[in-house]
Amino acid sequence: MVAAFDPSLDATVDAIRKHVAGNRTTHVFLVGGFAASPWVFSETKRRLKAAGLGCEVKRAQSDTAKAVAHGGVVFYLDRNVTERTMRFTCGIGISPSYNSSNAEHEARKHKLWKDEIEGRMYVGGGFSTLVKKDQVVSVDSVYRQSGIHSKATRAPETITWYQSIQRYSGTRSSINFIDMDASGVRYLLRQ
Repeated sequence: MVAAFDPSLDATVDAIRKHVAGNRTTHVFLVGGFAASPWVFSETKRRLKAAGLGCEVKRAQSDTAKAVAHGGVVFYLDRNVTERTMRFTCGIGISPSYNSSNAEHEARKHKLWKDEIEGRMYVGGGFSTLVKKDQVVSVDSVYRQSGIHSKATRAPETITWYQSIQRYSGTRSSINFIDMDASGVRYLLRQ
C-alpha cells in the first residue's frame, strides 16, 4: 500500500529540494490532507535529511486537509494575486507557410503538407509562443494567436475547432519547431 504513495512523495521531496536549492531555508511546512499522514511526515523528514537538507519539517497541529481548496477560494474572492511570473513558455502547435529560403523549413521538408483548398504548402510541427518563461502576466490577461484553419468540404458547414495548449520547459530561450527540443514540450491543455 505504501508503494502506491511513493511517486507522490518522490515528487514532493524533489519539488522541495528544487525550491530550497541555493537558499538558507531552515523550515519546511507540510499542509493539506496528504501531509496529515504520519508516514508522509516521517518519510519526508527522512528523505530530506538523506538528501543533505538540514531543514526542519513541520506541520500544523490543526486540520489542514482543506488548505489547498481554501487557498483556491481565497484567491478567487480576495484577488490578492494580480500578476504571476510564468514558469514555462506556453504556446500552440502550428503549421507555418513553407518558405524555401528559410533553413528551418528546408530542414523539415519531410513534414511538408499541401492545403487542398489554397494549394499552399505548410510545414508541420511548428510552435508559436503565447507567453514566455519568466514573463509577468496579469491574472486577467487574455492571450490570442491568430491563424488560418481550412478544411475541404463539399458544402459550407459550421465547425467547432479546439486548440491544445502546450508548455515548453526546455533549455532553449525559444523554439519555432517542436522537434528543436521535443523532450521539453508537454501538453498543458489538450483538446
